[in-house]
Amino acid sequence: MPVSVCRNGLKLRDLKAQNIIASAGVLALGMSGVRGANLTGLGTQEQAKRWTVEGQLGFFYDDNSLNSAVSPVATWGFEIAPRLALNLPLERTVIKSSYDLRLDYYDKRVNHHVDYEQQFDVRANHKFSERSTLDFDETLISASQPEVTGTGAQTTFIKGDRTDYSHWRNYLKMYYDLRLSGTIGASVGFRNYLYDYKQDGIGGLSSLLDRDENEAFIEAQAFPAEHTKVFIGYMYAFTHYSSQDPLVSYVPATSVVTNGGVITTNVVLFQQTASPSVRDSHSHYVYVGGQRIFSPRLTGSASLGARYTDYYNQGISELSPYVDISGTANYLPGSTLQIGTKVDRNATDSGLGTNGVITLDQLSTSVYLGVRHRLTPRFFVTGNIRYQHSVYNGGDFDGQADDYVAFSLGVEYMISQNFWATANYTREDLLSDRPDRTFGKNRVFFGIRAAY
Repeated sequence: MPVSVCRNGLKLRDLKAQNIIASAGVLALGMSGVRGANLTGLGTQEQAKRWTVEGQLGFFYDDNSLNSAVSPVATWGFEIAPRLALNLPLERTVIKSSYDLRLDYYDKRVNHHVDYEQQFDVRANHKFSERSTLDFDETLISASQPEVTGTGAQTTFIKGDRTDYSHWRNYLKMYYDLRLSGTIGASVGFRNYLYDYKQDGIGGLSSLLDRDENEAFIEAQAFPAEHTKVFIGYMYAFTHYSSQDPLVSYVPATSVVTNGGVITTNVVLFQQTASPSVRDSHSHYVYVGGQRIFSPRLTGSASLGARYTDYYNQGISELSPYVDISGTANYLPGSTLQIGTKVDRNATDSGLGTNGVITLDQLSTSVYLGVRHRLTPRFFVTGNIRYQHSVYNGGDFDGQADDYVAFSLGVEYMISQNFWATANYTREDLLSDRPDRTFGKNRVFFGIRAAY
């Protein structure tokens, strides 16, 4: 039987063995580098690869695509949603970045057939030492519609296709944590939120919602047990409304005109204006709370306190509660339950009242619950419900409220390791004391998702 020989006299099977050994050595060296790197915030899949590419394609039916209280526009459409994520774990620093884009095409709209939202996010965690870490988070979002997605309170429910409702917002967050000893620690941080709406002019969303929010906090922390943290904190917040366009309202008045003995009574509207900065405020928070890992499957956190807000341009101050509670339970393999509630003040698109009194903001209570349950290794059911109760502070609707409920139910089927089929139904309702604001809508979506 002939024997294959390389130029150095080694048999091919011996050369292959050497290559396998060398490859194993390189792999071991690479894994050693990963094990020695900062992996804070990286999931199992993110630790295994530096990049992820995802995409969703589907079609939907929306029976009120403009959130209209009087003239709902029902339409079919399709959605494209690509995503690219990268992560770079270094010895002391881990950097994560991602770009998300969502394009929704609405067939029956008269103008602005496409809604879009794009988000660019960069996060970094740096360990100066085992007891000293710095977190950085920068998020830039641009969207064609004014609603603000996420777990925070919704500030406007306006939606449309006949004007430019687009906006951008930027979130900057920095936190520094220091473990002073085995049981004592401290944390300081800063957050800056910017909002810029493109609907300029008198009465536009720019005058109502353009703002700059800043928060700085300090916490004293204690660690009475291995998986438990308790803290007491103080936070200073400053909100500045930055638009150059005035707030406006129209006040009805009666005028009497006499002409040749004929008396005519007319109702006219007088315009009132005010600078958006009359809603500027300083706030002081004091809170206590804790975080606890009860088991590998159950975690929870809570912050409870009070907020004192000084609307210094109005000579008004308010004391209100501050609550932020959340919990996560991985109650079965592949099944997760998330719950939470928040109570705090937020901006609103209600501005200058007909009586000349400003709507300063709203006090909102938000409750959310989300579940993802694995029925079989390939079949999942998802459900989410969110409720928001927002009470107006000042203006024509002082003491009145908006109540918003959103419910969704969906299914996911794993066709293969990288492909999923999805379907979901969403119901949204807003009950408001403001005229022409209450609406309801249904949305059904069918699509496929791929991830690599």
